[in-house]
Amino acid sequence: MKALLTALALLAAFSAAQAQNVYRCGTQYSQEPCKDGKAVNVQDARTPEQQQQARDAAASEQARARQWAKERQASEAAQRPATASGITHKTAPAVGETKPKAQQVPKPKKQKTPNAKKPAKPARYTAA
Repeated sequence: MKALLTALALLAAFSAAQAQNVYRCGTQYSQEPCKDGKAVNVQDARTPEQQQQARDAAASEQARARQWAKERQASEAAQRPATASGITHKTAPAVGETKPKAQQVPKPKKQKTPNAKKPAKPARYTAA
């Protein structure tokens, strides 16, 4: 039904376009005459059979394009990106930005050994 309505709308627009005059004004086209403008013949010289063949070819190409798009989308949906185990797609923080506290890794603390002797302070020399 939609195809029939579309075809009728195109037919009405096409017949209305045939009744209009088109003028070439330099490098532009207009529906209104201009100074030094020349009328351009915009009538379709094709036979009705040729016009129907062109419409059929265009409809066939559109159907093929839709089918190819569906096939491509199905193929892309079936493909999953290969990733190594444990690798995630997290982004690094921007320069100058710090990680949230939950993500910060604590630095190891220096452990003191028990009964460790402190180094002796150097003796001061005085002038005699």
